[in-house]
Amino acid sequence: MFEDFSRIGRLLWQEHLIDSHGGNLSRREGDKIFITRRDVMLGELKPADIIEVGLEPGENDALASRELPTHRAVY
Repeated sequence: MFEDFSRIGRLLWQEHLIDSHGGNLSRREGDKIFITRRDVMLGELKPADIIEVGLEPGENDALASRELPTHRAVY
């Protein structure tokens, strides 16, 4: 999964579709959401930059993107 996040983040940055800290990525798998960490550079993601959270608020939320509530609403 990290490889997908890394590849897509890098492509978005290389194509100038985002700035260095703009945008967030997420993916839902069952009752889990994998979302980028708060304040990361999508063009230079590291494995620790992907945070696992649930569909309901929980303990890892403070580490996740500030846009987590929007991603949850979409899912």
